[in-house]
Formats: sequence, C-alpha cells, structure tokens
Amino acid sequence: MVGSTELNRQCFCCREPFEKQTMLRLVLDDKGHLWPDLLQKAPGRGSYLCMQVTCLSRLNDKRLRASAAKKGQLICAKRDLLFAQIQELMAQLSTSYLQMHRAAVGREACLTLVKTMKNVQFLLASDAGKVIERDVETWVQQGKRTLLHHWFSVAELGDVFGRDKVSLVALQNKVVFQRIVCFSEWNKRLGEVG
Repeated sequence: MVGSTELNRQCFCCREPFEKQTMLRLVLDDKGHLWPDLLQKAPGRGSYLCMQVTCLSRLNDKRLRASAAKKGQLICAKRDLLFAQIQELMAQLSTSYLQMHRAAVGREACLTLVKTMKNVQFLLASDAGKVIERDVETWVQQGKRTLLHHWFSVAELGDVFGRDKVSLVALQNKVVFQRIVCFSEWNKRLGEVG
C-alpha cells in the first residue's frame, strides 16, 4: 500500500487500496467478455484485483459477475477461464519482453555480460541444472545482481529464443525484469489457488 491516492486503486475483492502497478486490471469488452489487462491500457473502465492469495481464493464467478455488472453487460465470467487467460497472457508478455530487450542468452553470454556490467538481472529456468545454479549464485554474490527462478522450463525458455534449450538469461533493463518478477509471483499465487 502506498500514500499517494492518485496511484492507488481499490481491490474489488478485499476493498483494500494498493498501488495501481501492483494490481491486475480487468476490463469488459464490447461483447461482454471479461479480460485481464496486464498493460493497464485497454479502453474503458476497469476493475482492479490485488492478486493476493486471499483475494484469489475468495474470487468466484459470482464476485466476478458483480464487479463486471457495474461496467456493462456481462456475458461470461468464469474464474478458471480468467485464471488461464491471465497465465497465458503473462507468459506471452514475458516472452515479448525478453525478445525485445536484447537479453543475453545462455551461460557464456551471461558470463560476458557479468564481466562488463554491474546491474544484471538473471532469469534461471525452473528446471536448470545444479551446476548453472551454483554459477549464477556465485555471480549474484559477487556484485549488484538479482536472481529470479522463473516459471518457464528450460524447453519453454528455449522456445522464446528459438533454441532447443535455454537455462539462463540475463537482462540489463530493470523495469522489464521487475514486470517479469511480478508476473512470476502472480503465476505462483495462481498456482497455489489453482
């Protein structure tokens, strides 16, 4: 929670104020479907969800319908469908971010980046090997670097970059990294609620 009311939005589930950028915006399209707006730029009025486990657990089809009814004519609002859409969009957006922001891919490229740059953020595949995990942990301890175990597997991270397998990616863009960290945390919470 934050002091500035201009950047705060109220979660429609718990009614608590949170910083806008830490919340998920849901919008109702012209056809009456409820969609996650991860970039928070879709036209129209939106409802905000804080993405805390307690709110995700309490979120049900009835609560979704009530929230969307204030915005217009709702055709379909199913929690499981919404959760699946959120997870799919987060994976797509993370993939786009990684491709657009020239990430260093693979151990050797990351090592080169580590030698030349101080502020490097690492994405380690969820099923990366122990040796590469130790290497990255050493690099993180040596300087101003951040490590994130991502929800992408080695194969999925490989697909992002058109390779068979990728265990490690390094980023210099802190804003992009923070968005991916946020998505990773949301994905973890959605998995807990399932």
